[in-house]
Amino acid sequence: MKTKFVILIGLFLVLQPLAVFAYPGESIVLDTNGDYTITYWNGVRILQVKHVPATKIEPTLSSSFNLGGAWLNTYSYSLANGQNAKQPIRSIYVRGMTSIFSQQPMTEISSGMSIAASLAAMQSLSAPIVTPARWESLAGNEPDSAAKQIMWSFYTASHPNDPLIGVMPNTTQSGFGFASLDLPGVVAVQLEGYTPIQQGYEDEGPIPDSAIYAQLDQLEKNDFLLRNAAAPMIAIPTPYDAAVTLENIQTHAHTWITKQLLNATFSTQLDTSFQAAIAAYRANQPQTAIIQLQTMRTLIKQQQPDADKNDVTPTVNLPAPPATIDLLAARILYFDLGYVISR
Repeated sequence: MKTKFVILIGLFLVLQPLAVFAYPGESIVLDTNGDYTITYWNGVRILQVKHVPATKIEPTLSSSFNLGGAWLNTYSYSLANGQNAKQPIRSIYVRGMTSIFSQQPMTEISSGMSIAASLAAMQSLSAPIVTPARWESLAGNEPDSAAKQIMWSFYTASHPNDPLIGVMPNTTQSGFGFASLDLPGVVAVQLEGYTPIQQGYEDEGPIPDSAIYAQLDQLEKNDFLLRNAAAPMIAIPTPYDAAVTLENIQTHAHTWITKQLLNATFSTQLDTSFQAAIAAYRANQPQTAIIQLQTMRTLIKQQQPDADKNDVTPTVNLPAPPATIDLLAARILYFDLGYVISR
């Protein structure tokens, strides 16, 4: 079988500190099935293992957001897997969010908790999340951060006799969601496929100071695909302040430029109205501010006529429009500006 080397240990050494060693015979080889054969030195002999990546999927992620009562925003997601996918999709991770709404306190799991306390904490972290049947969910803080994260997973151990795992190829799964008091922005959602062959070693694995160990660490840490979606990324200040809210929206929109979701020239054009609206709100001239916000919404619709259609629109696999703003970004910005106008 013809193979392709994806790691050249010698080249890797040039880019790494001298404390990293390349041991003779070590390699990572990608075969025609898209699997990796890992050959490593364990200090005694050369061994081999296979790594099946969790990226043999064809995900199309769709997102919807709506404003409900008490200024609460609801977020919904639908996930499709293409007909040519080689794996079901089994995990969805949404990270970096500003808040998740829960009617009950959410208790973080910590070391030293009793089994009963840990189970109660897990229930509090999954309670505010809308989850499809046979899936499991968990929410909470990111490690060493105030940012929020949500994970949806399909655990095969919970359904050992179920032939359907996660989102099978050529199928769609809806029913993922949650609520937040904060406004939508664009987030890169992490998606992983189901891998029946798990990475494992019959010993301790590669030597930690070896070049191949560092490469394997990167391979495993990046074993996913990313798709853009809407999620709460823009904080609403308490007490509410329209000027601060607009500043937060503008700051987030500026991050879209490097992600090629917003043209820099069009961003500059929007900034003129952003600054005028912010100044008007601070001068207690809300009607003047609203005129500027309506101007921005008109400009957005000129670029993306469907910006006001808050349906579950696919965010990938779309032909690039001759627009200066991505459709998902346009929908989000149009919605966020409308929120400020309404409030």
